[in-house]
Amino acid sequence: MAASYSVRKYMPQDLNLWNTFVYQSANGTFLVDRHYLSYHKNRISDYSLMVFKNHTLFAILPAHFSDNVLYSHKGLTFGGLMVLPYVRTQDYLACWHAIINYCKAHLIQSLEYQPTPTLFHRQQEVRDTYFMYRLNAKLSDRKLASVKNLTSYQGTFSKGKHLNIGKAIKKNSE
Repeated sequence: MAASYSVRKYMPQDLNLWNTFVYQSANGTFLVDRHYLSYHKNRISDYSLMVFKNHTLFAILPAHFSDNVLYSHKGLTFGGLMVLPYVRTQDYLACWHAIINYCKAHLIQSLEYQPTPTLFHRQQEVRDTYFMYRLNAKLSDRKLASVKNLTSYQGTFSKGKHLNIGKAIKKNSE
């Protein structure tokens, strides 16, 4: 039997389902935790999507909507489609087609997509950019990311960076 995919908007009663999925996913980060996303609720109209395969949550797309464009996600450093580890490629493609069909049905004119940088993935997941290519998406921007191993760093940090590192350490220990 063929798999059935459906897409719907995130609703507040989905909070636990969403957050559990984020931390089980191959590429989710604290930035898409609903508690963190709620920081933007007064500035950005949330339009996050949830994709279900045979009624089971399969993928999430943190997003917001403005001027007939679905953004993933301008209120964050990045967004991207979050999936569980070991998703089959054919299911991944079917998921993207379901999202595109949802956008067409809801008269969304375009999708601006910012993937999660791979350095933040728990498991490498780069099929999203491949499928953007396959779906004839237009590349409009490139982002640069770098990582510093803090355990061996000998330099000093500004006060602002020091505060951010402290917040990250505290968040990770919760």
